[in-house]
Amino acid sequence: MAQAKGKRREEQKTNFVVGLFVIAFGGLLLASLFIIAISEGVLTEKTTIRAHFRTVSGLTKSSKVQLAGKEIGVVEEVTFISPSYACNPISEDQGRYGETRSDDCEPSLFCAPMPGGDGLCAELEEFNGDIMGYAGCADDSSCAEGEVCVTRQFRQRYKRVRWGAGEGVCVPFLTEHRRVEVTMRVDADKLEYLRSDSRAAVASNGVLGDQLINISVGTSEIRIEPGGRIQSTPSLMEELNTFKDQIGGIIDKVDTSLAGISGLFSSLNNENTKRDLQGILANTNEISRQVADGEGLVGALFNDPEYKDDFGRTLKSVRHSAGQLDQTLSTINTQAGPALRNVSRAADNVSDILEDLENPNNQSVLGRALHDPEMGQDAADAIKSAADAVGSARETMNDLQVVVAEVRHSVTAGEGTIGKLLKDPKAYDDLVKLLGNIERVNVVKKLVRFVVEQDEAKDTGRPTAATPGPGLQD
Repeated sequence: MAQAKGKRREEQKTNFVVGLFVIAFGGLLLASLFIIAISEGVLTEKTTIRAHFRTVSGLTKSSKVQLAGKEIGVVEEVTFISPSYACNPISEDQGRYGETRSDDCEPSLFCAPMPGGDGLCAELEEFNGDIMGYAGCADDSSCAEGEVCVTRQFRQRYKRVRWGAGEGVCVPFLTEHRRVEVTMRVDADKLEYLRSDSRAAVASNGVLGDQLINISVGTSEIRIEPGGRIQSTPSLMEELNTFKDQIGGIIDKVDTSLAGISGLFSSLNNENTKRDLQGILANTNEISRQVADGEGLVGALFNDPEYKDDFGRTLKSVRHSAGQLDQTLSTINTQAGPALRNVSRAADNVSDILEDLENPNNQSVLGRALHDPEMGQDAADAIKSAADAVGSARETMNDLQVVVAEVRHSVTAGEGTIGKLLKDPKAYDDLVKLLGNIERVNVVKKLVRFVVEQDEAKDTGRPTAATPGPGLQD
């Protein structure tokens, strides 16, 4: 009996120990599961955010999401989309960070202005290799709809926008993009570190090369709301591909330059080119010799002191003349200013007069002539009479022009008295001789004087001598 009781106690003790062990193990297991759940974020409140990428480089569902290297969630979904992004064409990539500057577009995009003042993030089309196929421009107003003018200011503002040709051309752009949307499930309490200037990038995890998304901590005051979108930055592979494309473009340009140099050397091997170069070198040597010997204009300028002095005085004279011309232009500008202002005032006065004439209540002569039918008819009759007088005067002038033309023709042809005097040497000589004889004949002079005195006596009633004088009696 005593042995049976001892066995029973041993069994109870064993069962108690086993029970305690099971309970402890269960508690330890539950604690481990709880710790694991906490460490894995299973018990943490979750939310979703989105990011758009050009390529995800093998990123899959359940890939890790890190914030500055610390895991905060996993990738929940990967889909293909064709989005358009709104932006402000005035403040995009323009101004100081944190103040008036906005950054709604990816680094490789620019904000294209749209009708109505809005803007959309856009990318330039790939260069087709023929710069002549693009229209020239000075600004966006010179380009068609759906095109932008690539200028120096454009390249300075959007430094990472890719364009493989020159400036001053209209380039088409696209506002609808092909992207991969990645939806991420992250810890809700980490949203306070995600701001509008946070950026998401596809990265590799360690040696194994597993793809993950790493998000940078933002400093902007604008937070990312649940379900919001974080802008992305190119991954390392994208940067390498871009760098490879740029290197390829440089290599193409180098190949083109080398081809041009090869063609130049090929042309230098031509006999005609060699002769031309030899002639140029000979002429250069001759010019150098003349300069050294003081021959020619340039040689005299370098070697003749007097010529150099003359040349210096000439330059001083030209400089002085330029100064005087500048003073003259200033004087003209000063004097022309009041005249231009007077002309402007006169134009304003004429404009005021014309406005007054358009007023039906204007009682001036011109105003009444324009708006009063009776006076307008009188004015029309007066104008018609004036027009008739002008027509008559014009006909008289035409007749006078005909007469003058006939006289000119007669004189030119040597016809008539004036024509003969001008064209006939004999008539001219006879006239000169006659005038000379008249001047030499004293009797004629006295006769003329006597006739003049008689006429004056008749006019005044005074008696005069009865005879013309002894000279006349002869």
